[in-house]
Amino acid sequence: MRVITLTLASLGAMLFSSMATAADAPARPPGKPPILALASASEKDGKVVVQIAQARVRFAPPAADGGGGTDIVWDNLKSVTLGETVQAYNVDGIPAEPGAVLMALAEETGVAVFVRLFEFDPAEPPEFYLSLLRKGTIVLVVKAEDVADPIPMP
Repeated sequence: MRVITLTLASLGAMLFSSMATAADAPARPPGKPPILALASASEKDGKVVVQIAQARVRFAPPAADGGGGTDIVWDNLKSVTLGETVQAYNVDGIPAEPGAVLMALAEETGVAVFVRLFEFDPAEPPEFYLSLLRKGTIVLVVKAEDVADPIPMP
């Protein structure tokens, strides 16, 4: 009887402590984390056009000479226009000026890209993720349909 009492007391203590830990846990950040990508920007007809490239793994069958395997390739997504189909921010969460975007992305450079799949995804980058980025990083927010064609459903 004593063993059962001690076991029940131990289980009760564990359950209570796990409930307290869950209640004290910090809130999780909203939305999905950004993808890390490459981007460049240019001016066309008075508008800033941004080209984003996303990395993917390419699998190649092993070759007789020992080649093959996997490597990383960068695929250009559909170009987007600043202020229309893409929004740009500084890591402070402040919208980036078009001139600053042009200067920062004059050559292809690393960016953080938040891809909105649904209307309820955050329209602005969540502060939690911004706090993880280095000062000077350009942060882009785009809708998925603006950068890629939808995948047909079977």
